[in-house]
Amino acid sequence: MVNGKIPSQKLLKKYSELELMYSKFVIAYRTGNINLYDQNLQEMQSILFKSRTYLAVEKARELVLRTLFKKIHLILGSTRIAITTIQRVINLTGFNKCETELQCILAVQINKGLIKGYISETHNTLVLSKLAPFPLPNNETSNVSY
Repeated sequence: MVNGKIPSQKLLKKYSELELMYSKFVIAYRTGNINLYDQNLQEMQSILFKSRTYLAVEKARELVLRTLFKKIHLILGSTRIAITTIQRVINLTGFNKCETELQCILAVQINKGLIKGYISETHNTLVLSKLAPFPLPNNETSNVSY
């Protein structure tokens, strides 16, 4: 999941133990449901530690956030989205963040190449690239180079 590749339902059903461990994570990833992801991460914490996969699953949390922001972009259909609008939408999902925290989350997503765009501080807006604003996580060209 860290590379943006999620296991298929067929694979999870083949290995019932894996299905019990990861099925909710896959659902959260596909839907952008960060609350479900965080809740499942907390519930499965001891099992994930024992299987030595906790850090990898925790790292994939950023991709769930990316999916959430992508869905917001698709619903609104614009490459310019006010930060306050994003904040209202994510607050409706129960993922309550203040404007500053949200800007930090978006800045990290942009810095890691998960979102192509920038934050316009003068207009308090997320400005997304018109071409592929949400590149695939495993796409090497999406990484930021300095």
